[in-house]
Amino acid sequence: MDNQQYLNELKQALALHSKQLRQLDVALRAARAELAELEAHTRMRRGAATEPLRNRVHALRLDRHQLAARIAACYTRILAHLQTRIDIYSECRFLGRPDSMATKLALYAQLRDLRAEARLGAWVR
Repeated sequence: MDNQQYLNELKQALALHSKQLRQLDVALRAARAELAELEAHTRMRRGAATEPLRNRVHALRLDRHQLAARIAACYTRILAHLQTRIDIYSECRFLGRPDSMATKLALYAQLRDLRAEARLGAWVR
């Protein structure tokens, strides 16, 4: 498997994790809204009626944190892969070659875009 294919697979995994995170966020918001509505109706008998829903909200929150950790690990692997490739093209055997400079600049652009995407993703979350 070549480097570009590996990078594309990592990006696909990242996109899948991001999609799952959005779905979990929707489910978490729905569960929180349902819990708030149920608590409003059962102020007097709070414990028994809302306990299963509280557990569901807690489980969704835990799933969300685990998925966010997987996304962070995916970003880290992609960044490490790009940085390793940049370091390889920085070696003295590649310094005089114009194609290696173009490849290195393209890798820097990918790295910059990925970091910007990671900052945007963290800001949105």
